[in-house]
Amino acid sequence: MNNKTMLAIGVLGLAALSNGQKAIGPFIGSNNEGFEKFKSGITSAISIFNDIAVADATKLVVNQNTAIVPPYSGTKCVFGDGADIDLIWNGCISQFGAYFRAAKSGVTSFRIDCYDWYNTYRGSATATVSGKSWGWRGWSFPATWLIYKIKVVSLAATPGYVAIDNATCDWL
Repeated sequence: MNNKTMLAIGVLGLAALSNGQKAIGPFIGSNNEGFEKFKSGITSAISIFNDIAVADATKLVVNQNTAIVPPYSGTKCVFGDGADIDLIWNGCISQFGAYFRAAKSGVTSFRIDCYDWYNTYRGSATATVSGKSWGWRGWSFPATWLIYKIKVVSLAATPGYVAIDNATCDWL
């Protein structure tokens, strides 16, 4: 093989990598979180799914104020207040999904960035989000990706304000 062939193979490999996750419909995973057990307010991290932490560098809101964003079910949901959210697992997952909604006007879409056990970027997917209703978004991942972190990134001018409720996942 010459250098051009090797470069072409490398580029094709990266393209496949960034598109390896697949959108999936609602499912009830082996681990589920509705955020009901957490105290309402602003924090930097909470522990969900027993071994999973939701964290961000500045503010994570456990919301119980229906005037800001009514939860999908129950009385609470979470969103980043001017900051995107990292979902970090203590093991690798095969699929993840949740109900998403905008928690501030101007937020119309978001991206999930997927990272493997070695914190190497593996791919991303974009999705729309509404301020008027909750919508399901879910993804399955190739087993070779070893996904342990998903960053939920708002594509609005201001980071954050993508609300999450009724999250679910399955371990790899």
